[in-house]
Amino acid sequence: MYLYKSLNPANNKLHKTFDTISTMQLDRTVEKSYHCFMYNQGQGTNFIGKKNKKLSALAELLTSNKQEYSRLITLETGKKTSEASAEIEKCV
Repeated sequence: MYLYKSLNPANNKLHKTFDTISTMQLDRTVEKSYHCFMYNQGQGTNFIGKKNKKLSALAELLTSNKQEYSRLITLETGKKTSEASAEIEKCV
């Protein structure tokens, strides 16, 4: 089994490792995702309202944890904290 490594590009230190998944696990995940997508497509305009609520909640989460996420982006990409913060603002 292989591991994927997340390295800090500024100092090349290991941040975290991730196990790979089997092809069968990947196929099941993609299939489940597809079925969820198709179900949601059938929800029509009600789905759009639900999606907007979820996106608003996500924007609030990003805003309230902006400092923590900026630190994580800085660790994983080597960007300056101000650049990482601006990236989060762009997402919100």
